[in-house]
Amino acid sequence: MKCVLFLCDRPLGFRCLDFVFRQGIPLCGVVSRPDGEENWWGRSPFQAYCLGNGLPWYHSSLPLRLVVEETKPDVLLSVLFPRIVEEAIFSQIEGFNLHCAPLPQYKGFNSTLWAIL
Repeated sequence: MKCVLFLCDRPLGFRCLDFVFRQGIPLCGVVSRPDGEENWWGRSPFQAYCLGNGLPWYHSSLPLRLVVEETKPDVLLSVLFPRIVEEAIFSQIEGFNLHCAPLPQYKGFNSTLWAIL
């Protein structure tokens, strides 16, 4: 089975991470905001979740190419990740991104809100 580098943020990202982990899909690592950082949705839970489940965790401010070099994933899976993944990374590995609105009309942050408006 392919090893996944999971890029995530917000409650939906957490629910998806938990789902992927419970399915037994191999995770090379998780890239997210650090715990304790207060956001409009509450505090980030990713760091503690990774520690409790033996998953490598990486701060979302790290250059993603360095995380990819270290973890050597087969696939990137992004759920509400707050940064743009460099195109050069996708020339090396395949990736999937959950974007909750039509593209390219509603690119960027808060895409669901813009689609509703």
